Amino acid sequence: MKIKSGGHATNAGFLSTSGIKIAMYSFSNIVYNSTAQTATLGMGAIWDDVYIALEPYNMTVVGPKITGIGIRGIVLGGGTILPRPTTEMKLIFIVAYELVIPNGTVAEITDSTNPDLFFALRGIVTTVTIKTYPQSLFWGGLITYGKDKWDAASAAVANYAVNVTNCPDGIFDEFLSIDAIYTNISTRTYIDLIQSFPLNATSGLRTVFSLMAMEDVTVPVLDMIVNETLTRGPELAANASAGIVMYSMDIFLPMLYNHVDSPTAYPPLHSQGYSYIKIFCGWLDASADDTIFDTVNASSKYMTEVLTSYGQHIADVAVYPNHAPPGTSLET
Repeated sequence: MKIKSGGHATNAGFLSTSGIKIAMYSFSNIVYNSTAQTATLGMGAIWDDVYIALEPYNMTVVGPKITGIGIRGIVLGGGTILPRPTTEMKLIFIVAYELVIPNGTVAEITDSTNPDLFFALRGIVTTVTIKTYPQSLFWGGLITYGKDKWDAASAAVANYAVNVTNCPDGIFDEFLSIDAIYTNISTRTYIDLIQSFPLNATSGLRTVFSLMAMEDVTVPVLDMIVNETLTRGPELAANASAGIVMYSMDIFLPMLYNHVDSPTAYPPLHSQGYSYIKIFCGWLDASADDTIFDTVNASSKYMTEVLTSYGQHIADVAVYPNHAPPGTSLET
């Protein structure tokens, strides 16, 4: 038996069971409690619905940074948020779950009442109550540079990674001074920002992710990433008909987990936050699966070795479950 929320996987038609599937679409209410500063979310909703519902209150939640993601996949499986240059928002944002246990009883699961279940919950979860935070308008968007601007762009990214902890005035000026092919940066609502990213282009594709941790974002690391993109991308397009090959980064603060109050299944350790390199491939032909997987694994292994050679202690960082490379063992 499998439970489906608002939807999380990008692979159309994929289902990990041939048995019973319970769809949670009818559990889609979103209730804001201004006194408790929490929102109770039905597991059939998507995060876009949550951002829209809370917008009139000038409140938001710590949720995913892309559009169309179901509630369940993030609150039970993990996910990444838009990096904010602040440590004020706690990463542990869940207050309680409502769970239907196997004997049919409905129970409230909290860190104090059922710490083991709260730590790593699965099952028929109908709602989740999470903390809300003040949110006014958001400034952001996309900037696209040509290949000839790579040196300037990589220097800007590396300088941002160094300075974001203190978030000085003008931290984005270096990016804005580079001639861009395209930009849509503006002051906007959070939901408008989320929905401005062209991520629905992956709809209907077979997809795979791989994620590598890194301690420091430097120009040599960025050059490694772009070289992998320019090498592996054409290789996969030619040999496996890959329609999308993308290498990207999420830059997080080292003190990302400073405000975590209780143990978590992921990450198991809170002593340091890492930034991440992400590989994403999208393709249509199932016969190309092994070629794609082998190439993604080879690229992941190579970049991990290079990062280690740069003195970054990332080889034994716990693997993020949602973006684990193909063939990753459960023990890892």
